[in-house]
Amino acid sequence: MNHPNICFTYLDHKTNKYTESDLTVEGFIQKFIDHIPDVNFRMIRYYGFLSNRVRGKLLPKVRQLLGQNDNSESTVNQPTYAQLIFKDFGVNPLDCILCGAELKLSGSLFGKTSAFELVRHHRQLALLKKII
Repeated sequence: MNHPNICFTYLDHKTNKYTESDLTVEGFIQKFIDHIPDVNFRMIRYYGFLSNRVRGKLLPKVRQLLGQNDNSESTVNQPTYAQLIFKDFGVNPLDCILCGAELKLSGSLFGKTSAFELVRHHRQLALLKKII
């Protein structure tokens, strides 16, 4: 049985504009279910020092009591893509698989590019490096 699509409008907080979306019934229900909290899950972002009404006033005091400065979020060192890949797979993705040299971004390919074309391009660059 073919179900009709559900068309709805929502506020996109990234662009601050209303966006229209058209989903299948199953897709809409899945997105709707994602917003339902688990059993016994407490929604705390609206209570205490995180509530909208007092967050600006109380959150700096909480950070001060915890010994955190106001820029503590910006000073956290986020791991890079290469560090995460190396940690999980033991391979540095910035090293050439053919010659071992450090890879540098030389351009971007857009559109429908097959993996075979990317490998061929990679091999040509590696062979060019060996000649130079």
